[in-house]
Amino acid sequence: HALGLDDFKQMKRNLSQFEFETSSLILARSRMNKSFYPLLREELHTYERYNYSHFENVGYNIEKLRINDCRKDGDLDPSKPIEFAIDYGSQINIMAISQPTGMLCRILKGMYVKPSLVLKDLIKEFCAYYKYHKQKTVIYYYDHTAVGKSATSVKSYKDVVVEELVAAGWDVIERYMGQAPSHDTKYLFWQQTLEESKGENGIQVRFNRDNAMVLFKSMEHAEARQDRNGVQKDKRNEQNDNVMPEDATHGSDAVDMLVWGKYRADFKALQQGSYETFVM
Repeated sequence: HALGLDDFKQMKRNLSQFEFETSSLILARSRMNKSFYPLLREELHTYERYNYSHFENVGYNIEKLRINDCRKDGDLDPSKPIEFAIDYGSQINIMAISQPTGMLCRILKGMYVKPSLVLKDLIKEFCAYYKYHKQKTVIYYYDHTAVGKSATSVKSYKDVVVEELVAAGWDVIERYMGQAPSHDTKYLFWQQTLEESKGENGIQVRFNRDNAMVLFKSMEHAEARQDRNGVQKDKRNEQNDNVMPEDATHGSDAVDMLVWGKYRADFKALQQGSYETFVM
């Protein structure tokens, strides 16, 4: 009654469906009955971390604080490389960014661009955000989907990413994983990872609640379906015009690639009942 119908119509136009329902209509976040990540929990798998010294250095100046870059992030280690993976597409290019420490993988941030911006614009945004990061090295995980070339382009997605980063002064360590694992394998991987039954010897994944929730929500709303090949991620929402691309499964695919790329050998060792450290 206070805002009026027009304000809600405006919010519905400007926000994703998920954001509109949870922030404007104050509806509880719903969990899919057949989730591909059924053990994912916000209270366990998310965290907050700020660099309060940056706020103090700018004297809590509102105008300076509006400049959005990595200096405000308390979970970024300036001495370590940044690791990332990307899900590519015509609707959205979305990046999952991390700095793993041992078996703990903190997902620091999710970044994405949608048309009319393209993949190279995403990399430019990454470089602008991490301009003040001291260790100008990235570890780039990619699979077979990044190396194919089309009739309209002589460059692959991987070529575009590497060229843009190198041009901006970054050193790129490539981690090519070959063929992506089956959905059934990824489902088992995430079951074990999110359950955390192995304790400190197992893989632990945590999402920054401010910077990486677009990835978390994509995973939270990814459904599973069963077919003769086992459990599959239901990707039909990527083709649904009523679902914003950032709310569909694209972001979850980027996280899959990043975490699987980093920890696939550890997962296989744990599956065999033994554990040893693998240097990837």
